[in-house]
Amino acid sequence: MLLMVIGFLPFSTSLLAGALRAEAGLSTAVVFYGSTLWTAAALFNVIWAHLRHAELLDPGLEPAAIKAIGRRFALALGWIGSGVIVGAFVPVAGVVIIAAFLPAYYLPIRGEYGRRPTTG
Repeated sequence: MLLMVIGFLPFSTSLLAGALRAEAGLSTAVVFYGSTLWTAAALFNVIWAHLRHAELLDPGLEPAAIKAIGRRFALALGWIGSGVIVGAFVPVAGVVIIAAFLPAYYLPIRGEYGRRPTTG
């Protein structure tokens, strides 16, 4: 299912780009694009919850990092969802809200990559 949503992203992105160029149908395009991203985020939340509950995470992953990653995944739902809602009424603002989340999503989380070996 996730692969289908990810495979659908180029289409929704193209639809959004076309609407921006044509300056027509922008609200629909923003809602469609944002809904595709929101669905992907929801599926990532489901996968993360399964990995966490089945104890399939890297044992070197710190508990604080596990919580922080889960919070970031949950934040994606609210942030992108708000962009979709705003975008239905003010399309450019919706695009800005959704786009603003992407850099925030890729910031490193302390302990995300496991413990670093100490020397000495």
